[in-house]
Amino acid sequence: MAGRPLFLYLTVNEGSMGCVLRQHDETSKKERAVYYLSKKFTEYESKYSSLEKMCCALAWTAHLLKQYMIYHTTWLITKLDPIKYVFEKPSLSGRVVRWQVLLSEYDIVYVSQKAIKGSAIVDFLAKRVEEDYEPMEFEFLDEDLMSICLTSEEESEKENWNMFFDGASNALGHGIGVVLVSPEEGHYPIIAKLNFYCTNNVAEYEACVMGLQVVIERKIHIMKVFGDSALVIYQLRGEWETRHSNVEEEVDEKPWYHDIVHYLKFQQYPEQSLENDKKTIRRLAMNFFLDGDILYKRSRDQVFLRCVESIEARRIVEEVHEEICGAHASGYMLARQVMRAGYYWLTLEMDCIDFALKCHKCQIYKDKIHTLANSQNVLTSPWPFSM
Repeated sequence: MAGRPLFLYLTVNEGSMGCVLRQHDETSKKERAVYYLSKKFTEYESKYSSLEKMCCALAWTAHLLKQYMIYHTTWLITKLDPIKYVFEKPSLSGRVVRWQVLLSEYDIVYVSQKAIKGSAIVDFLAKRVEEDYEPMEFEFLDEDLMSICLTSEEESEKENWNMFFDGASNALGHGIGVVLVSPEEGHYPIIAKLNFYCTNNVAEYEACVMGLQVVIERKIHIMKVFGDSALVIYQLRGEWETRHSNVEEEVDEKPWYHDIVHYLKFQQYPEQSLENDKKTIRRLAMNFFLDGDILYKRSRDQVFLRCVESIEARRIVEEVHEEICGAHASGYMLARQVMRAGYYWLTLEMDCIDFALKCHKCQIYKDKIHTLANSQNVLTSPWPFSM
């Protein structure tokens, strides 16, 4: 398209190179691929330095794509700047002179590479150039995706539905999409636009939830879910835990050390625990000691601290902060005083800080800063009246 610059993404590896020539479409918002190139360096070229390999790759690319680059300004997007090396080097060798003469007829502007997404295809092309080269397959590679399989041994594999979901969020908007594939290879695309601000991870969640809602409405019982978000996939499989201040913890009326006590007593893990959960319990149990029904934690100075549950922990914090010690210490100091008194629980420091911030007496008598927000300047002006 005349009047629009070209974008040349160039990647050079130790023994190969790859490049993609692109140009903006009519909307000037999307880039369309114009040409793909990849090359394996010869034995002589592989001995060049990294910058010389970049110059060699650029000269080779410009020679093959002359019919495109000769009529447009080309923005070179790469990690190194071969243009500066070729045209500003004080002493030129024979091959550098040839590169300089070849590149002098093109209008090439170097742009430093910032985003990884734009050069993903270029990196792939550069890595594909091998001696035992195999043609690229443009099929959807299922083996490279994480999946959730809700299957039954009694049901046949042919009765499975497949669900592919994806979401994206950028300055232009937020959208989600789902494709349901029936056992008869029928495709049912579903798209939606989100009317609220969200991140890419939130868009992935929304896409997955929308797909699951459609699956429930269609009363689909056997399904495989495919997605490119490791965060969503692992959380659906139960291998990762969601940690957010807005997510409430499920209350099971058991103390926080119940699983540790059960493991120390019977060497057994909770039901439906994954391998990562088992490793966490074993790691935590190494620092605890069980005396009858009382659990103690070994501190750094080998002092045993009695583990308490949430109700007793609240009473201990109140006594140490107000009644017994009566010092109204800060949150961090209060946590140290509780540990010196011989008590411990997992959220000890966080609970002490929260309690000190909510203490009415501590907030009344805390230091007050009366400094003005803006600095004062001395101004001189004449007297408004005469003597």
